[in-house]
Amino acid sequence: MTGRPEGRERLMNKTTALLLVLAFASGGCATDSGPMSSDRLAFVRDGPWIEVTSPRFQILSTMSEEETKGLARDLERFDALIRLITRADQTGAPVPTRIFAFKRKSEYRRFGGAQTAGFFVPGTRANLIVLSDHSGLLGASEIILHEYVHFVVRNGSVVNYPIWYDEGFAEFLSTARVFEEQMAVGALPAARILALRFGNWVSMDRIIAGRTYADFPGPARGMFYAEAWALVHYLTLERGSGTSMSRDLAQYLSLVEMGISAEAAFERAFGESPEEVGKKIRRRRRGEQWRVIGIPLEALDDDRTEPVVRVPSDAEIAIHLGQLSLAVSDGAAAEGSFRAALESDPSHARAEAGLGNALKSRGQWEDAEPHFRRAVELGPDDPFNHLDLAKYLHDLALEPDRARQRRALLIEARRAYERSRELDPSIPETWAWLGKTFLAPGEDPSKSLEPILHAVRKLPSSPAIVSLLVEAYVATGETGQARRVLGKSAAVQTKGPLHENLDEAIQEILDRRAAAEEAHRKAMASDGSPAKAD
Repeated sequence: MTGRPEGRERLMNKTTALLLVLAFASGGCATDSGPMSSDRLAFVRDGPWIEVTSPRFQILSTMSEEETKGLARDLERFDALIRLITRADQTGAPVPTRIFAFKRKSEYRRFGGAQTAGFFVPGTRANLIVLSDHSGLLGASEIILHEYVHFVVRNGSVVNYPIWYDEGFAEFLSTARVFEEQMAVGALPAARILALRFGNWVSMDRIIAGRTYADFPGPARGMFYAEAWALVHYLTLERGSGTSMSRDLAQYLSLVEMGISAEAAFERAFGESPEEVGKKIRRRRRGEQWRVIGIPLEALDDDRTEPVVRVPSDAEIAIHLGQLSLAVSDGAAAEGSFRAALESDPSHARAEAGLGNALKSRGQWEDAEPHFRRAVELGPDDPFNHLDLAKYLHDLALEPDRARQRRALLIEARRAYERSRELDPSIPETWAWLGKTFLAPGEDPSKSLEPILHAVRKLPSSPAIVSLLVEAYVATGETGQARRVLGKSAAVQTKGPLHENLDEAIQEILDRRAAAEEAHRKAMASDGSPAKAD
């Protein structure tokens, strides 16, 4: 028994039973190749498609209006639950969360493949959640909700949580479900049942002391997630009266900040040693149930505004599908979708920019450029048109055979970034990539810090932006700051573990930058042109 309540569990029903698969992004998907065929154009039109918008989510769906609006309402409740428990910032998210909800598995397979039921792709411009209605993979939704918890918590709080809490809390909330006018919290994640019952347990001292994913290699990684869930569950729901998870956690973080060891700080703050807590948790493997509590829906401060429903145009649908194809690294399908959008609406600026991005993703640089410039002509007041042009020029400048044109391309890219920033200064991606231009070979890296720091403040959950900040610190000789960011952002790194030795990670950046600078100097020398920083 897992303590999971029976009854209405809309957020875990067939609509949202999902499986996170990020690794497939570099592989093939069951999609068409080349320009949009009549078959794919029929796919765009055959939906039928609706767009449902709630305060924090935008859903493009082929499901029924009732199902899609229900999904939007439950996701709003889940978001409110996270903010209620964490007291995270209630203001709008730094980037939107867009959801693709496919009614038929055949539709979903064009993007997610036959062996998956859904996935979450975090981004610097938008988060994407993609799901299939016909999923029987119970518990898979927990993985997507886990990732969404990370997004809210890391962007809504200035606190840098230890990895055991960062992951354990995301696991803890990932099983929250609507049940009889309550949000049921505390059920055991389906993916952790076997590990907790039959796995080789990692000592709780080691769980508490862990700083990065590299501290838990091999099978210990799965046990870390399971035990982190169990630890947060115990500290939140299983202790006696008079205890407070939020109060004790704050004290723990304060003690660690003072230099006290994680194990000693834990015992002082929570009143029990990690070893004692570990023993209590391990007793659960003999069949004891985990406590589940219900939080009344009326206690959630969710925005209950009725979701807005509209029917998007064929061009809008094709653009969204093209952006999704780009997110899963399928440039051929993206090209087809954007060409279909232009077939439907030849003057759509975002379709032009999308086609440029699709061609760029396939290495067709010369073919891509006119589409970016046409997008700016058609939509001069849209910051994303300028941002896409800037990124095209920026990426082109970094191509190995563009050393002679690099300076001019980077200067033009900065102008486009600055225009995008003028039109909308709230876009984190614009600030981050503007700063990144100064990390290019031959440029002055000291100018990178201000815009990248601004981007990190706007979107601290982004591994890509945090990685840029680390490189900027390394490039400017501030290795101490680089170590600090690496150490505190250990749990933010979602694609592979941090190096156990932070010095090794910094040395890799130094070596890579030195190799790039040397290649740039050689290329410029062979052209007979000096390499000067702007």
